Amino acid sequence: MDWIMALKVPDGSAGALVSVGHLQALVGLLAVFLFGLRTRWAWPVLLVQQAMVFLLLIIPNFDGGAAFFVNASIAVALLLPCYGAWRWRAAALPVAPGDPGAALAAVQIRRATGRQWGAALLVLPAATLLFMASDVQAGFPMEGGLMTVLVLQALYAAVVVVVYLGLAHRIYEAWWLWLAFAVVQLATSLVFPSPPTSQLLNGATVLLVLFAFWRWHTVVYYPPVPGAEAAGDAAGGAPATSPPA
Repeated sequence: MDWIMALKVPDGSAGALVSVGHLQALVGLLAVFLFGLRTRWAWPVLLVQQAMVFLLLIIPNFDGGAAFFVNASIAVALLLPCYGAWRWRAAALPVAPGDPGAALAAVQIRRATGRQWGAALLVLPAATLLFMASDVQAGFPMEGGLMTVLVLQALYAAVVVVVYLGLAHRIYEAWWLWLAFAVVQLATSLVFPSPPTSQLLNGATVLLVLFAFWRWHTVVYYPPVPGAEAAGDAAGGAPATSPPA
């Protein structure tokens, strides 16, 4: 995701906010790594990171600064990790099914169905319009070329929603969108003038998303445990697709 945000900050507080921005970026990278491992701890870590983003956005406003996404989009971003944690808790499988106190293993993975593809295609424009309307109602300036900024930032937030919803439902294809989005962000930070820290963090994001994507891809096409599909069905998951013969 986009770790570095342009903020208008009160005099004397820029250094502290940049430090918090770097910290939340590292927390976000940790969340990506944990998603790759398919552990439920990814969602609490993501919630912490989103809460830090919220602070970065709202604190400058106390001194009249401009902040992005401090409306419907940030509320959704804070709710989605809670929803994802709840979904993954129901899908996690115990290491030893006969031992109620056994540790929980990684969640099972689904392949997207036609209905889920259709839902994603509906959620993306609906969320974009919702976030645009929310920003306009909050007084987002519309003069000049800022209409393009409004559309792009709303689309950005909507893509994040689709990715997190896909992960919450353990859908493998969500990583396609996340990887494409991470690559676009890295390319943008390299083409347009960006701080070296931003480029470094975007590059690290691409590498970690690639790692997580490959981990899920391996489980989907080369399940390590022969009985994993049946166990996943019993726990409410969907069977992984085996490689073609």
